[in-house]
Amino acid sequence: MFFLKVCYKRDIIVAFIIILVGSLLGIGYNLIYSGGVKVFARYSHKEEILKKNEIDFINIHEIRIFFEESLAQFIDSRDEEEFKKGHLPGAINLPLHKFDEYFSRFAGKIEQDRFLIIYCDKGCDSKIFVADKLLTKGIRNKIFLMEDGWEELQPIESIFFSNE
Repeated sequence: MFFLKVCYKRDIIVAFIIILVGSLLGIGYNLIYSGGVKVFARYSHKEEILKKNEIDFINIHEIRIFFEESLAQFIDSRDEEEFKKGHLPGAINLPLHKFDEYFSRFAGKIEQDRFLIIYCDKGCDSKIFVADKLLTKGIRNKIFLMEDGWEELQPIESIFFSNE
């Protein structure tokens, strides 16, 4: 019985030392290297994509100007089913989970001299990753991401075709 108590105590001390050494190494690494250890890689990855590619967000009022002046092409990164329920006139559907399949089908329709505005549902991140994939495929258009989601574009008539 005494032997088991000594073994448990020793194991607890060893575990504590391992955790302490690991923590100190992590803190030291973060102090030495500016990037540090990426604890939340998914969120850091999104921010990296935006920063690296100089992708900006655009609001509904700016989108209206781009739409009315035909300055941009619109890319809808929602699923095909959602796209069929409604989308901006002339929008290209490039859902993230089927990007390669859809890109090969629509690549020739992307006009190099126009801006690209990518939208999806509110709170959706697929637009960020679709933008990154487009740039990886060699698309060099200036890309904007819609701040809000498709819900903000409805009804389309009142936002894009009103006579205000």
